[in-house]
Amino acid sequence: MNLGGWKELLKKPIDINSHEKIYLRVAARNVTMQFYYSIDANNWPMAGEGMSTSDQSDDVSNGFTGILISICGLDVTYLTNNADFDYLELNA
Repeated sequence: MNLGGWKELLKKPIDINSHEKIYLRVAARNVTMQFYYSIDANNWPMAGEGMSTSDQSDDVSNGFTGILISICGLDVTYLTNNADFDYLELNA
């Protein structure tokens, strides 16, 4: 279980500065999440390996994990980069 640690999922960084838009997608199957990205909204390479959601539950973490249906962008470089989202589509 990962309690507050950071694990980089990408083997190679994605150069987001050379593209006007980057599309993001996550697919959840059973207890595995797989992230994808696209620069043209047609081709979707995997962004890292799938990760387990088993340690993301309220029962395991002993409290509310904050997991809701949402999308988020985080500027971990503190360069005040923006993330604009046009829509969120949920398929169940």
